[in-house]
Amino acid sequence: MSRDAGGPRYAAGVGASLVAEVVFIAVEAIVSLVRGMDPWMAARMPGALALGPGAVQPPGFVPGDVAVGLLTHLGLGIVVGLVYAALLPRLGISPLVGGLIAGAVLYGLGFWLLPLLFPAWLAPFWVPPVEKGVQAATHAVYGVVFGWAYRRLAR
Repeated sequence: MSRDAGGPRYAAGVGASLVAEVVFIAVEAIVSLVRGMDPWMAARMPGALALGPGAVQPPGFVPGDVAVGLLTHLGLGIVVGLVYAALLPRLGISPLVGGLIAGAVLYGLGFWLLPLLFPAWLAPFWVPPVEKGVQAATHAVYGVVFGWAYRRLAR
């Protein structure tokens, strides 16, 4: 049984997702920096959903691309938070498990399904296997933070 008995907690879902998004973007930027890659990519890459593959070129800080990417991240975070809050009580699972499932679904959509459906438009999401592993790990971090934050905010 879910530890969130009593129905959907939409504000907690949205708040938790936004907290998880901020942590996720920070972790992605740090991991990229440590790996010698563009730390702004984490903020810019979701902008490809709206702007296409040009959202990540040239590398570095491009204010418009960063703004669109961050707004896309946060907009998706709000949607994910609402869906999570609606489904969690019905699924009867803990917030942590729900967060991990949300992170896995986002990873699967972003790095497998959507790039298959829109290969030219979402070319930045076609990444090598090592990068897919890094993305799986950072999306797991997102899920843990999401579940933890939801549990705290739903109280």
